[in-house]
Amino acid sequence: MRGEGNIGEGPQSARMRTGVVAFLIALGLSVAVVRSGLHPAVRIALVAPFFVAVNGLYMGLYGT
Repeated sequence: MRGEGNIGEGPQSARMRTGVVAFLIALGLSVAVVRSGLHPAVRIALVAPFFVAVNGLYMGLYGT
């Protein structure tokens, strides 16, 4: 069951699109970092794009 959020349908849809696009970008960056052979510690930089993706998806799904 979907709860009622505090933002309207327009902003909620925009946040969902932002989350999906950010997730695709983060996924592409992860593949690029792994295939490039960079030091594994560089992967910590992927936290930022994945955080933006998760935040956008959460706000888009739950309207918060």
